Amino acid sequence: MGLLHSVFLTTLQMLSDREYIVPRLDYSLPDFVNDFCEYDETIRAYVPVRERMTLSLIHKVDRNKNMRVFFYGPPMTKVGKPELQKLLANIGEDRVRALFVFSNGITMTPPAKKLIREMNRDSPYVMIEAFSESELVVNITRHGKQDRVYSIYFGGADMNKLPMGSALTLDDPVARYFGLKRGEILKCVSSSECGGRLVRFRRSLYAEEIDRKPLPRLGRDT
Repeated sequence: MGLLHSVFLTTLQMLSDREYIVPRLDYSLPDFVNDFCEYDETIRAYVPVRERMTLSLIHKVDRNKNMRVFFYGPPMTKVGKPELQKLLANIGEDRVRALFVFSNGITMTPPAKKLIREMNRDSPYVMIEAFSESELVVNITRHGKQDRVYSIYFGGADMNKLPMGSALTLDDPVARYFGLKRGEILKCVSSSECGGRLVRFRRSLYAEEIDRKPLPRLGRDT
């Protein structure tokens, strides 16, 4: 139960960092159990009711980005292309932005992953995301000693004048955390004792669009 509570908190933090209005960020474990669990007399323990965890969120900046969040666990064991199509059909929206969180025992097939990539490529108004619970137990942007602060850049300056860093692939964990689509910009503020405060902007691109030049060899060839 504690792990699912952590997953739910990370999901709320992640969506808040994307500028969504979330119900609250201070869910204690007792509150989580009270709101999203039921007592099972058979096993004499509280069990999660993931349907209650569904979220419908409004974006602070762009109402076209309003998001639905769904949590799935047993008895589901696999998400293939037909199962994914059924989940999407149940949402019943053309401009769908949906985030699915699957328990660790649920596997997603390659055809289902391909469908998500194709849908996300084909429309600027569609964004389908899938995470396993293991990916959300810890917030990767807040874990450990952090010297970087990330945020989505929503414009306001000439893009050609921004100090651009290296491109960010869409499958990068930080890009996935912020739900970036191709071309969107991530602002990164880093600090160090030697370099001081440094601001860089990173554009999200497909992996095949990024020129991966080979690293130079060290030393002399023999």
